[in-house]
Amino acid sequence: MTISTAINRSSGSGSPKARTGVTTTTTVGTVFTITRLLGSSSTLSLIAGTNANLSLSGANVQAAVALGTATQTAVVREALGQLAIEYPIAITGAVPIIPISISGAPSAGTAGSAFTFTPATANGSGTKTFSVVGTLPSWATLDPTTGSVTGTNPTAGTSSFSIRVSDASGAAVLVVSITIAAVTGTSANARSATLLTRTSGPIAYPPTVSFNRPIDWVDGDQGVLQWSTDASFATGVVEGNIITLNSATNSYDLGLSAITSGSVFLRFAAWTGARPTSLNWSNIVNVGDVVAPTITSSATPSGYQYKPGSMILTANELANWAIIPGGDSGSFSLSGNTLSWTALSTLINRTIQISATDYAGNVSTQTITLGNAANQPTAFAFTPAAGAALSSANSSNTITVQGGQAGTIWPYAFTGTGTLYIKAGGVGSWVAAGTSGFTSANDQFYVAETAAANNSTSVSGTLTIGTTASTFSVATIPSANMTYQALTTPAAIGSVNGSVTFPACDLGPAAPNRAILYYVGGYAQGNPITAMTINGVVATMLANPGGQVGSLWIANVPNGTTGDVVLTANGNAWNGASITGYALYGANIVPTGLSLSTDNGFSTFAPMTTPAGGATFVFISNGGATGSTFSAGITVDGTSSFPAFNSSITRGHTGTAGEVDISTTNNYYNTNTGVAVSFGR
Repeated sequence: MTISTAINRSSGSGSPKARTGVTTTTTVGTVFTITRLLGSSSTLSLIAGTNANLSLSGANVQAAVALGTATQTAVVREALGQLAIEYPIAITGAVPIIPISISGAPSAGTAGSAFTFTPATANGSGTKTFSVVGTLPSWATLDPTTGSVTGTNPTAGTSSFSIRVSDASGAAVLVVSITIAAVTGTSANARSATLLTRTSGPIAYPPTVSFNRPIDWVDGDQGVLQWSTDASFATGVVEGNIITLNSATNSYDLGLSAITSGSVFLRFAAWTGARPTSLNWSNIVNVGDVVAPTITSSATPSGYQYKPGSMILTANELANWAIIPGGDSGSFSLSGNTLSWTALSTLINRTIQISATDYAGNVSTQTITLGNAANQPTAFAFTPAAGAALSSANSSNTITVQGGQAGTIWPYAFTGTGTLYIKAGGVGSWVAAGTSGFTSANDQFYVAETAAANNSTSVSGTLTIGTTASTFSVATIPSANMTYQALTTPAAIGSVNGSVTFPACDLGPAAPNRAILYYVGGYAQGNPITAMTINGVVATMLANPGGQVGSLWIANVPNGTTGDVVLTANGNAWNGASITGYALYGANIVPTGLSLSTDNGFSTFAPMTTPAGGATFVFISNGGATGSTFSAGITVDGTSSFPAFNSSITRGHTGTAGEVDISTTNNYYNTNTGVAVSFGR
């Protein structure tokens, strides 16, 4: 007889326990494996209708569709021979656990500004814990619960380390590189420089310092102290802690505990907002120096008491310079290590005291004496020059300054009649009596008298140098001949109406008795030129032929080698305007003869006489239409000295003493206009 026994899951205490299993929410296929209770040869089956999604393959329970997060149940029947048992199974879908990960990269920070970096994590399970692998920068801290790295790095640089995170799923590590960039703040962020004072004495370690608060400093500004063994702070610079200014506490940790020995230079600066690359540093103080500087610049500079001047103050070490009030300090000024002074008209020995303070606060002083009132020229050696005419040759009477200490500079004053001229050192321009300036030993003065009324007559002048004065006489002797030179002809200018300028015209060498003679050529109905200026001097019209072209002008122009010639016209120069001229040199030059030609076609000038030592000038204009020419040209004293030329071109001619006969011929109607003029003395 066969006995079949079934034990169902709801039976008493002897019933098999319910089986439970957990699988991931996305699993399809085997979701649970049954452990047999009746031995490895038993057979397994699912009771039909318990769960349509589940099926059995051997000992594996399989799901046709993923369970998701739901729990699905079924009843398993296990049989072995006549024995059979049933027990329930419950399979639950669960979210899969993925190991924790960590990621992220910090952005670059800026020196002196707060820095924060928090890494990102993903997956994992349970409470996270963060820690540092390697060495965290000294200025930074890490939060073990968030992984955030925070702090303020005072200087630019790069730091590398790792952050480890762990939880129930495992651990992960992130390599971190932090770059602190140079400050990008503008120079406007820099506060004014402060005065730094060493309060612990020159050789106390660690040093203590204090600083004042300029008016533009406010609470919340930041500052930093730097130190170096290099007084120029070019190398070996170390920074202390960046501090935040607070007037309530006014007590700061500057990091000076790091200074334990040696000669060290200190400086301080403050800023607002982002730290700028350029700061206004305080004065520099020095720790460890007790020796005063040695002033090496001269205490007795000489030769400058009557003229503005300066000198460079020097010492055997870097120093701050100052003027000590008192004495003649009011006429001195100081900029850095440059001592300057103004000119004084009184003859005194000026003194001033200066101080040199090194970076440790050690002070040296020096008294500087400027000049020597007793150092005066002893005489003026006066050398008369025969024929001392004021001319381009610079021939004149000569005065040489004698005596006195070489290199000394004295003020000079020159007085005399209004017709007495002087040129200091033989250079520059001739200037009239009444001038002043500065001179020194062995300088030379050149003097000449130019008034026509005083020709060959002595004129007195007085030269005072320092406290020494000398009165002398000058007699200007006319030169044998008047001298002259042709001037470079500027380019012609087109139609004139109103005013026209010939720029930077040649004027020849400058001299007080120089006269400039210019002839204007060009065609117009009547004379179009009503005025002329030569280098700013108003010229006088000597001649106007009265025809259609040409006028002759003269002006005394003592200064300049070039200058503008400006014409003012009341009509149009139909064929344009051109000028031709000469520079005349010599005292008392006057016109001695004048001849005009306005005839049509054939022209003959009245005979001219050139005086001894003088000259005759001839100017001809052909004012006809372009292309007309002189067929026979111009004849002077029977010689054809002018070639044929076209419209609006002028020529000049100078002759020797005696009569000058000039004639012209041409084949074009109404085109010849000319002026002949002679000068003598």
